[in-house]
Amino acid sequence: MLFRNEILAVVSLLSATSSYSAFAYASVNPKGSGEHATARRQLKRAKNSKSTSKPCGPCETRPECFLVVPEDAFGTAVDPTGYKAVARADVIMDAPESSQIYICNASQEWVLKDVEAFLYNDVEDLVGFHFFNSLGATSEFDSGSPRWQVGESLVTGANPLSIDSPDGLENIRWLFVEIALNNEEGLKDAQRIGRYCTKDGIAPVTTCETGDVFRSRYETAYYYFEKEE
Repeated sequence: MLFRNEILAVVSLLSATSSYSAFAYASVNPKGSGEHATARRQLKRAKNSKSTSKPCGPCETRPECFLVVPEDAFGTAVDPTGYKAVARADVIMDAPESSQIYICNASQEWVLKDVEAFLYNDVEDLVGFHFFNSLGATSEFDSGSPRWQVGESLVTGANPLSIDSPDGLENIRWLFVEIALNNEEGLKDAQRIGRYCTKDGIAPVTTCETGDVFRSRYETAYYYFEKEE
């Protein structure tokens, strides 16, 4: 697992690139390097280049499906009606460890403390990072404000709406999050972020001792939304 300063160094490297779909990370590649990693990305690109008539499933990575929002989101609290998806970044299981980080509070209950997640595009190139801004935390058990950095774009979320994952309670909830702060670089018109197609990432069901920390690996698709005109 990379330490936080090493992760942020990766994000700083990515910030120098303005294209969402073709980020370069030759100097730092936490997903692996060498011929194997290159071949894997080339195979994914080759598969994605073959457009088919097959209907798009939830959070697929085929180019024609990448921005298609899962049907289970509509008619719920995380319904993006009135918005259009303009970008997406995925957390994937076979990448370096991406985790929801829980801490055991003074009441000996697990609460969300932080997130450390690598974000990837449709061909599994690293494009950014998701984390909490601890400066907004009011105590050691407070998570602060969620942030997403993709290329030059840095946004801070607030006022999340949520539903249980349609795929079961063993997965973290789906979210529809207001973008409260936007540095107006890259995805400058984005107003909402949706977290759909989650897998794992929940807190332990066991008891805990105050101060204990648990890292729960997860995967998901984060969609950026702009208001439809």
